Amino acid sequence: MKNFAVLMVGLGQPATFIQRKILAIANSGITVYVEVKNKHDFPVKHPNIYLFQSNTNHRLKNLLQLFFGLLKKPKYFIQYIQYFHNTENQGWFSSLYLAGSMNQILKFPANIVHVQWTYLARRYQIAAQYMNAKLIASVRGSQVTISPYLIPERKSILLQNIELVDYFHCVSNSMKDAIVSYGADPNLCFVNYNGILLEKFTPLALPIKPEQPINIISIGLLIWRKNFSAGLYIADKLRSMGISFSWNIVGEGTDFGQLKYLIKTMNLENHVFLVGKKKEADLIPLLQKSDVLLSTSVGEGLANVIVEAMACGVIPVVWECEGMQEAIVSGKSGYIFPVGNIDETASTIAHLVSNPELMSSIKKASRMRAESFFDEKVHTQKMIDWYRSLMN
Repeated sequence: MKNFAVLMVGLGQPATFIQRKILAIANSGITVYVEVKNKHDFPVKHPNIYLFQSNTNHRLKNLLQLFFGLLKKPKYFIQYIQYFHNTENQGWFSSLYLAGSMNQILKFPANIVHVQWTYLARRYQIAAQYMNAKLIASVRGSQVTISPYLIPERKSILLQNIELVDYFHCVSNSMKDAIVSYGADPNLCFVNYNGILLEKFTPLALPIKPEQPINIISIGLLIWRKNFSAGLYIADKLRSMGISFSWNIVGEGTDFGQLKYLIKTMNLENHVFLVGKKKEADLIPLLQKSDVLLSTSVGEGLANVIVEAMACGVIPVVWECEGMQEAIVSGKSGYIFPVGNIDETASTIAHLVSNPELMSSIKKASRMRAESFFDEKVHTQKMIDWYRSLMN
């Protein structure tokens, strides 16, 4: 089947790399319908890309959509009313206008419905059933690993949604293992890395550095599972070892106040800096000036920031969690340590400081690893080929 349509749903505010992937899919001749929170969040223009909003905030408009929907497609809108009431625990009035908002989706003639989060499969399975389309769910991050462990009812919801999905797109082999552990058929799982734009994330041609100082960077939401506070103890250890370093933490989130206070109370204000969230254009120069990407995260899918740093010739020094073993060959293109291993993590960074030639060698290996396994263009083409194989 040469020409067909894919409905992309559950994107919210699409990340830049997702926008590029959608554009490449459209360039291949596939029609892409994209659900977005706000149309200005997806500035890409293309004749094969159609943006739409589900209009969940426009109650009157949604109630009118519900009225017309019940006239034309009563079976599916009744299912949606029941879904919002029973599954998302909405009141009856809210369930009515939320069901009406789904009329925006039901009007598109898609062959594949691709939802970005497995937990939302049921919401879009009703639409896929109406379109007679295949339902794909992406498997990524803490919604499949951490949430079912911390919140028992989330596990039940996840199991119910798995039963509804035709195929799973897994962002790493770790995510494939996770969804299979909940009962998904491994034969229905397709592993496809996000990848990065290698010509954008590039290393600077710099000479071998003198021993000190060393520039460290960490990137991500300032939330508990990213575990930045544990990194402060690594910083404290480095200071006690007499290592001169500067550590930039890039991101924003609920842990900002906690981290700021800990930096002050641990007397790390001359070493650790909370620089806030950065746009990609501002982030790349920060990466290029860094020597080490430090991650003490306890939960990922496969962290894009790790691969972005590697492509810029930055050495990843990380704690073990999902996807790290796939991105890094420990001891060759970076270092992986068990969660909580403060002493060995700090000692390794100190060892790099005192061995600039080793640092230079691992920087080069880090870039080569990114080039060999995480080229965004390669993985985008694999996604397009997978879509076509499902149609055939």
